[in-house]
Amino acid sequence: MASNPGRHLSPMDTSPPQRTQSGSECALEVLQHIFGNQIPDDDFVNYIRIVEDDMKACTFLKLAQTTSPAIVQKWLAKEVLARGTPF
Repeated sequence: MASNPGRHLSPMDTSPPQRTQSGSECALEVLQHIFGNQIPDDDFVNYIRIVEDDMKACTFLKLAQTTSPAIVQKWLAKEVLARGTPF
């Protein structure tokens, strides 16, 4: 960007460029949207641990787009079991 000494900067000029969300970040938003306060906190935290992995996040997002919340929850529960001890 060329310097223009007579030009005043608007707030848009000084804000940092927007960062694209990662798959995990998108998955966390969708997870909250689908389940919100409908599941126990421990389950929700375990599901967060699954979607922190970008590959799992991609699978989660595709399932959320193409299947029911019940199927998504079953997949997440199986992933938690496959992962082993939660904490």
